[in-house]
Amino acid sequence: MYRVLLVDDEELERTYLRSFLADDAAAAKYLVVGEAASGREAIVLSEQLSPDIIFMDIKMPGIDGLEATQKIKNINPGISCIILTAYDDFTYAQKAIRAGADDYLLKPAMANEIISVLGQLKQKRNVGTNSMLNNLEHYQREYLVAAHPYEKEAMLVKSLQTGDIKLLNNCFKQYLDELFSTANVAFIIKARLLELNTLVAKILISSDYERDTVLKISLDNSRSLISVESKNDIISCMDTYKEAIQGLIANGSNNLAKTIIKYINANHANNISVERIAQYFHFSPSYISRLIKKATGVNYSDFIHQIRLNHAKLLLKNSSLNIYSIARQVGYTDISNFNRVFKKVIGISPSKYRKIFFDT
Repeated sequence: MYRVLLVDDEELERTYLRSFLADDAAAAKYLVVGEAASGREAIVLSEQLSPDIIFMDIKMPGIDGLEATQKIKNINPGISCIILTAYDDFTYAQKAIRAGADDYLLKPAMANEIISVLGQLKQKRNVGTNSMLNNLEHYQREYLVAAHPYEKEAMLVKSLQTGDIKLLNNCFKQYLDELFSTANVAFIIKARLLELNTLVAKILISSDYERDTVLKISLDNSRSLISVESKNDIISCMDTYKEAIQGLIANGSNNLAKTIIKYINANHANNISVERIAQYFHFSPSYISRLIKKATGVNYSDFIHQIRLNHAKLLLKNSSLNIYSIARQVGYTDISNFNRVFKKVIGISPSKYRKIFFDT
């Protein structure tokens, strides 16, 4: 049974085709699985319903039949599209072919014309299926021979988990170089890259990047890969994909840095270390250190001292707590260390700092 999608902004035309395909004995092997009144709706339904054949009106508001056909073919080249038009003009036929249409019918299409076109498509699809089966063994061999860059893949995963954009860039290049050196068939290369695409999406989502954004990047890459064949086009697709991931990581790093700084401010009085922060946020200590340095301009040790001393200054000015209690309250367990750090950073001792405010 062949699944059919009808696309026409005129309900009467859809009703005619639906009735014909339902009632005519010659069309018994064709099942209408959906209808759309616009090109945009057709694109959505083609993904949801996976039709084998689409009857597509050429003139519709918004996205017309030609543009919709092109987009659908880019997503799923296996769908057969029959363009319907009231214009008996060779220019339209040329445009339809360039858009990827499989055939072209003038409206109103006669029953014998519809049956003829469907018969030709059926024959074409059968030939394609036989050809695919004949080549399956060859593709299987190629797929097994094509090296899977496991080592490069592991490094790529690490770069995603740590948010290391420089490492990510190098890993992508090395992964592609190794893949292209062992696989010559575009179909096999794309299959490997689609596997990688799925793995990357899982890693990013598990690393708490926004799910919808990750899935959009992944879906866009899958669609792009499916629609290209040449090595240069595949590399171009992967460059675009890599840049999208880098942008995601960069934005995520900024948001993560703000969250970490907020966490440090809230917990500065505790025995808080880079290792503890790294454990809490599920990143490596080195990555947390780099993130803090990039966000604040200073290393973690200097940053935590800044926060603690700012709180200490406020308490020295606005409370009657003794200096030992203030030191403990802002995170210093050793009063000598507090006095030493305070004088080194502020320039005077805590007691002199307090005296300035109490004497004025």
